[in-house]
Amino acid sequence: ATQMPVPDTGSIRGDLRQRFTDVIEFNNSDPGRAYLRTLIAESVRDPRIAALYRAANDQVEAGVREMFARGMSRGEVRPDANVDAAAQVLAGILLLRTIAAVPVPAAEDVDSLVDLVLTGVTA
Repeated sequence: ATQMPVPDTGSIRGDLRQRFTDVIEFNNSDPGRAYLRTLIAESVRDPRIAALYRAANDQVEAGVREMFARGMSRGEVRPDANVDAAAQVLAGILLLRTIAAVPVPAAEDVDSLVDLVLTGVTA
């Protein structure tokens, strides 16, 4: 799969919206669904495929950490934020829902997912 570019919209909210939109659109396409299902099945079956997935995912997470670092430098993100967990939220949701045969998030879910990452669930 071709690497998605790291968004740089000028805000962490804009960057996350763009990244989540790109990932969700891909994973709701026929090739995206097939890719994710195959990736999960083959990663469980073959440790070499799992290692390739980890390497690719490390690159994706590095891009997300870059987005959060820019957000920190702009004062939008707390310096002690758990960036690794924030970077894994969307991938975790996609993998879990695919394994459980539950529909993955749709385009209309992007804003609520970005809110979850940026503000959590507190009132």
